[in-house]
Amino acid sequence: MTPLQWMLEEGDVPHFDVQASARILETDVATLQTWAARGITDFAGTRPGRSGKRLYSAQNLAILRAALLLVALGFKPSQAILAAGQAFMDALGFLVAGMKRGEEWKYSEIAGAVALIGASDDGAPNVRVAITGRHDISFADVFSGRPVVTFACGLVFEQIAERTQAWRTEDA
Repeated sequence: MTPLQWMLEEGDVPHFDVQASARILETDVATLQTWAARGITDFAGTRPGRSGKRLYSAQNLAILRAALLLVALGFKPSQAILAAGQAFMDALGFLVAGMKRGEEWKYSEIAGAVALIGASDDGAPNVRVAITGRHDISFADVFSGRPVVTFACGLVFEQIAERTQAWRTEDA
């Protein structure tokens, strides 16, 4: 099973504590704790339970890594997490819908996902995802002429899939 296939099929189970998550994401624990305290990363299953540990799934980490990179590009954390989450869900949605239609899709095609991110009228991120080789990416009339950030989100998702699968293998 490839890392992307594992992450998409089984990577929704919270498994990674905040220290492991920070190492996988190449960030510091304080950033993850601050985002959680501010409600930016309100993923289901990440709230501390009886053990007091906040756990993240591989899918959570893929979204978080994309969000951290978007913050580095100038997005506010709350906007970055929304855009990254939408990009992840859209990329996954293309794969699932294509498979349901009986099309020949490979998990590796998610690595070709490109997100076009612009601002909506209310300032919230407006995200459109295309899969390289599957969809034509046209910048004509995208978001009514507003500036658009092009983000290779699929490569980020693939990278985190590889890191989390390797971490789980080492942890086992």
